[in-house]
Amino acid sequence: MEFDKLPKGAAKYRRAFDWRLFATDLDEIPTASAAFAALGDRENLEILEDYLQTSRNRRGNRKALAKLQLCLLEDLLEAEGALKYLKQESEKLEATQAEATDKSVRDQASKRIKSEIFFHKAHANCLRAIGDGIVWRALAYDRAALRALCQNPHKAHVLTEATLNELGAWSRQFDSNDGLPILNCLTNCLTIGDITLVKDNGSVEIVEVKTTRAKSRRVIRQKQRMRELVELLNFGEGELEDARVAVLRLDIFPENGLEDLRALLQEAERSGYAARRVSNFLYVECMDVKAIGDIDKVLAELTAAQERELADWFAAKDFVAPTCSSDIISFTPNCAPFSVFPFPPKTCIELLTEAKAYRTHFNFTALGREFERMGWVVEKTPQQLFEEQGSFESGFFVVSKGGFHATVPPADIMRLQAETIRPKVLIAELEALRGMEPGDVLPNTLVVYQGESQVWD
Repeated sequence: MEFDKLPKGAAKYRRAFDWRLFATDLDEIPTASAAFAALGDRENLEILEDYLQTSRNRRGNRKALAKLQLCLLEDLLEAEGALKYLKQESEKLEATQAEATDKSVRDQASKRIKSEIFFHKAHANCLRAIGDGIVWRALAYDRAALRALCQNPHKAHVLTEATLNELGAWSRQFDSNDGLPILNCLTNCLTIGDITLVKDNGSVEIVEVKTTRAKSRRVIRQKQRMRELVELLNFGEGELEDARVAVLRLDIFPENGLEDLRALLQEAERSGYAARRVSNFLYVECMDVKAIGDIDKVLAELTAAQERELADWFAAKDFVAPTCSSDIISFTPNCAPFSVFPFPPKTCIELLTEAKAYRTHFNFTALGREFERMGWVVEKTPQQLFEEQGSFESGFFVVSKGGFHATVPPADIMRLQAETIRPKVLIAELEALRGMEPGDVLPNTLVVYQGESQVWD
């Protein structure tokens, strides 16, 4: 793979679009860009596209999904094996720093190793995003279940002795012919237990494969946590992390601007970029790295378009904040993975590999005005909450209506920005909560929209 050859303007493109998934500083952007350019090679893209297409077309075929999981496992084993080797080579290279070695040769070798590490990390992330898509479809896009299943912060690995035991248990679950077993290590979103069995009746079973018979307090806590989680998933209410949690299902369709986003991404294929305001709250910019000609000209035109299209926002001094698709390439429980976006598989893979990217500018001041237009009182704005707490961890707005008070959490804002959900959906949710009896809504309530399954692939 050619890690030393960058497409014209690629480094500027990454920097301009706030690229920062694997590169932690601007100096590393050219190195990471080379890795993504290699990942965007036609053969790599076509293999990933075929995996995603199969996961969609054969979502009801247990045997096909089992074979697909084995393909993903093989590729992940290869990626993790390469990463292990490259890290060892990097350590050896570091050990030669004090030796009388040609510095330029050593630096070149270091850059190449870094690019290959970025490549294999990005490749593994794409594979697990496809695995996440399998999970989302199996669970019928139930965000409450998905949120509950990703409670553990650790990252799964496949290059371990435990994987063989898990594979054996997974095979036995498959042979039981009672639903779809999923190897958790092939996903980002399944972090509790080792195997998740989604049964034909919609219930969920979590399997933990033990490599030892020894009992410990940690093992006992883990088993208890799994029992609590299964109770929550199967009955809609239960204990989770020492708190009583309930799932609330609302008859709401999450209206969105995904069709507008899709159209802009298609337009970017022809000219390298496209931008448009898709609502009173959201301005979207899209770029296609392979179609960009003169990157400086493109960036200048994007800046001019932004100044022209958002002149009223700037004049009113509205609080507008951007977010980039690179923010959600890596897994986040607050957003759907690109593998289930209602776009062609090729487009989804291009987003996962940064061949395409989009950036949204969300007008928080306009959202505050919309709350007030619908009869709500904005008690605290994002600026006020940030001044008080130094972050937005607790929420972006505090609003009230008729004695009902609510905080708008970061997860809802992420959906408005990255998934282009309309603010009217958020307000409809708050209205539904306001209309319920006080005892019917627990402090830890996971809200699910009944129309969610109609949005995704």
